[in-house]
Amino acid sequence: MGKLDTKLIGGVYGQVSIIIDGQVYEMPEAMELTITGEKTTNTYKMLGEGAEQQKANGWKGEATLKFRYGTQIFNRLMMEYINTKKDTPIEILASNTDPNFEGGEIKIRIGNVMFTKVDLFKLGVDTEILDTEVPLTFTEVEYL
Repeated sequence: MGKLDTKLIGGVYGQVSIIIDGQVYEMPEAMELTITGEKTTNTYKMLGEGAEQQKANGWKGEATLKFRYGTQIFNRLMMEYINTKKDTPIEILASNTDPNFEGGEIKIRIGNVMFTKVDLFKLGVDTEILDTEVPLTFTEVEYL
């Protein structure tokens, strides 16, 4: 194995868990998770400068979880919200343990996670295995 190989991390060595009210649900059917932090900014102009300037004023966290459709965790929580208006905050733990990555395990937790859209039902004549995607927002994040 060359030196570059150990600096690259493979995506298939991951694991995703959802925590709801302290109960941990493993998600072996997860296919892809992208967690993004983005600065929010104000734009302003300065005398003598042609370019608009940016000043950070906060941040927002967004994520997308793609998984096999058979998982009903998000469907159940969405139905609970629809019927009771009770929103249940969740946490997500994710790790990547590529054994050939010299940086070791990468592990992250996002908290106060809210999902905004869920496929409540899905069929597809041209699809043998159905997938779905859930957009998420969060306000807590930490590497573990």
